[in-house]
Amino acid sequence: MRNDNKGFSLIELIIIIAIMSIVLTMLVANLGYANSSAAKGCANSLKTAIGQTRIKTMGKKETYLYVYKDGKGYSMKTISKGSKTGDPITVEATEQLAKSKVSIKYSFKKADGSMTTPVELDSSNDILIGFNRENGKLDMSSSSITFEGMTKNVTSTSNETGIVFNVQSGNFIYDITIYGATGKVEMARR
Repeated sequence: MRNDNKGFSLIELIIIIAIMSIVLTMLVANLGYANSSAAKGCANSLKTAIGQTRIKTMGKKETYLYVYKDGKGYSMKTISKGSKTGDPITVEATEQLAKSKVSIKYSFKKADGSMTTPVELDSSNDILIGFNRENGKLDMSSSSITFEGMTKNVTSTSNETGIVFNVQSGNFIYDITIYGATGKVEMARR
């Protein structure tokens, strides 16, 4: 009986290592893509909601966007008030922005061009965004609204000229800037 089984040759071992490194490279690249798509999707949803809030406010309904973090991740509510005094405040829509693998922070632009320290959205740091009905500017007053048993103030102080959101997942960061003087909303990847 003849036994020709001598094990793997060096060439076979090199080929297996090469195939494994290619598969591993593809896996790592796809994980990075997943982080990118989570951050980009969240940033796009937030930017769109901010723009729609501005448009609705300049139309017939005074509308606010409430962005917050709950046990499921980051969410936002669109809150509307009719044009007449005494009209009820209603929550028009609630949408989940992102789950836990995304981080959302916000800061304020000051009149001198500097920025405040970014604050991460959490259960005690939420933000209510409103716009001026006549001209679409970011509402930087200290008005407040009550909905679902909560009273929230429009987040601002007198020396701020805009809001910047940072949406991050892994190494991917998207900035959403709301310019106070015009209400214009821009998104850029850092």
